[in-house]
Amino acid sequence: MDIDQLRDRFPDENACRDFFESVIWPNGRQCPHRASLKSYHLKGASVGPGTYECGRCKRQFRMTTKTPMHSTKLPLWK
Repeated sequence: MDIDQLRDRFPDENACRDFFESVIWPNGRQCPHRASLKSYHLKGASVGPGTYECGRCKRQFRMTTKTPMHSTKLPLWK
């Protein structure tokens, strides 16, 4: 796959996030703190995209939580 094909497949951050979430959570979203499958998608001006809250421990997480990408400011596309 060349760079143009990659850009066509993943044109923005949302497409990248959807792809990575399907790879990281193939059987459904799972809290990295408690391994609970019950979570809620958080939305709003003060919440970053792709942020979820565990229905069990009430902690917030993203697909990068507890990964090497957790504290990076790099866009997912990179």
